[in-house]
Amino acid sequence: MKNKKLQFLIDHLPSDPGVYLMLDSHGRIIYIGKAKDLKNRVSQYFTRPQPPKVAAMVKRTAKFETIVTNSEKEAFILELKLIQTHYPRYNIMLKDDSHYPYIALTKKGDPVVSIKRKTSDDKYIYFGPFPASQKAYQIVDLINKIFMTRKCKGKSKDPCFYFHLGQCPGYCFKDISDLEKDKVRSDILTFLNGKDKDTLKRYETKMKLASAELDFEKARDYKEIVDAILHIYSSQNIELKNKVDLDVIAFTQINDYIGLNIVSYRAGVLLNEQFDAFPSFSDLHEQIINLIGQYYTKNPLPTKLMVGNSFIAEALTLYYDKEVIVPSRGQNLEILNRAYQNATSALQKHLLYHQALGTENESLTALSETLGIKYPSHIDFVDIAHLFGSNAQGVVITYINGRPFKKLYRKYNIENENSFDDYASIKEVLTRHYKRKLSEGKHLPDLLIVDGGKGQLGVALSVKDELNLDFNIISLVKDDKHTTKALINEEGDEISVNKNLLTFLAAIQNEGHRYAITSHRAKRGKGTYTSALDGIKGLGKKRKMLLLNTYKSIDVLKSVPLTELSQLIPREVAEALLTKLNRVDDTEGGV
Repeated sequence: MKNKKLQFLIDHLPSDPGVYLMLDSHGRIIYIGKAKDLKNRVSQYFTRPQPPKVAAMVKRTAKFETIVTNSEKEAFILELKLIQTHYPRYNIMLKDDSHYPYIALTKKGDPVVSIKRKTSDDKYIYFGPFPASQKAYQIVDLINKIFMTRKCKGKSKDPCFYFHLGQCPGYCFKDISDLEKDKVRSDILTFLNGKDKDTLKRYETKMKLASAELDFEKARDYKEIVDAILHIYSSQNIELKNKVDLDVIAFTQINDYIGLNIVSYRAGVLLNEQFDAFPSFSDLHEQIINLIGQYYTKNPLPTKLMVGNSFIAEALTLYYDKEVIVPSRGQNLEILNRAYQNATSALQKHLLYHQALGTENESLTALSETLGIKYPSHIDFVDIAHLFGSNAQGVVITYINGRPFKKLYRKYNIENENSFDDYASIKEVLTRHYKRKLSEGKHLPDLLIVDGGKGQLGVALSVKDELNLDFNIISLVKDDKHTTKALINEEGDEISVNKNLLTFLAAIQNEGHRYAITSHRAKRGKGTYTSALDGIKGLGKKRKMLLLNTYKSIDVLKSVPLTELSQLIPREVAEALLTKLNRVDDTEGGV
């Protein structure tokens, strides 16, 4: 080895379990791994021939650090924690899809049923995940109708509304025994596990009695409950002979990509199938074990796991103290093969799509070379959603290694005085976002992308100077058809890029716009929205949404010619709109 410093570090490595961190010449962590024997594992990188991707990482390694742990299991846990803190360039990250919803039931106290997207609070029993969130909400609504759950908050001297409906025993004003509460909890769990036949029979009987007594209103209410129960049970496809909680884990590899498929059964019910694809980098089994670990930092472990590989089964048994099945025949082998076939099919589709689009790594490399900056493994994008209203909202979304990382998405309500001012809104959002990052010692991006032209870029650069931030900034500009056409660097130069990179940048821009719009819609749904478009005759909800989806902000809309606007909405409505916007502009002192 030519590098004497690295050789010295290798010579003095311990032969203990632990975690190793590879750092580049800038001191940035580029890879994190774990090892049963640190000396043996780390030295292999520098003394043995490596695949091209690993060799590229080794070439960039200026030094490495190690953390000794008491066991392999401890090293596994620490590795996951460090990866999700530093987001190294060469570690593959499980796609963050903003957690599927779970139905949560309180373990103690008053029985409360709710929807949770995180399962870290051990005060709850969780049932899920539910890939179709609407179904989870329907089940919660149904449970709250047919079981004596607590639905109100706090204490009161008088009975609540639900008590009068007969849906609550009076938690808010009476002392209910723990025995009664536990009975309700037990009944709910029986229902969720698909073992409750009595509830359905009870409501069928109530429906028939009400009908016989000519109380058709009650009969209709009971029928709705019966139909809802039947719908839930019919949509739950019981596939396993044993009604166990089981995750089936299947993986496949094609060329330099791996596909991971996790199929979740709860009480024998198929609830979820989650697939993701990744560029393969290091040892296949190492990567799969790490990805499984990332998955279970966000999702609760089932009673049993199933895999088709004995090496991975052994590792999972060690790390999780769970029963891990490696099937050889019967129904278990059938469902594992089905999961594997789905993984292979999904990976093939993924590769076909990305061959046309260009891989994330190629796009990031092209971006690095175009701008003359270090590889931007961490990208932030800022967008402002005015939706033509005074309650503007800003968002910052994050891409890690070219993929959206929703765990780091953030949204900000804009102060009223800045709501109509795009520049002031951007400044407020970026200042708040990065001040908080700095105060918490959080990881800063390699690149910030601003939606807009030179004006918006200038605002972002001023925030960079004020906060003494050390990362690059670019802005994206659109043509007269509102399609992303180029980027602008910090010097204000407009740079044309190839089609694949442009598509990649446009995808980030569209994702930021999507998140901004959906966040703002949620805000409006809470009754906090006021609009500059209210009161214009002929401009209803559908036309407002059409304008919203076409023009991102009031700033953009004001500059649209009447001839163009009248192609979307009637000319007289377009004239009234532009007249009002100009009047708002005059009274507000400019947008």
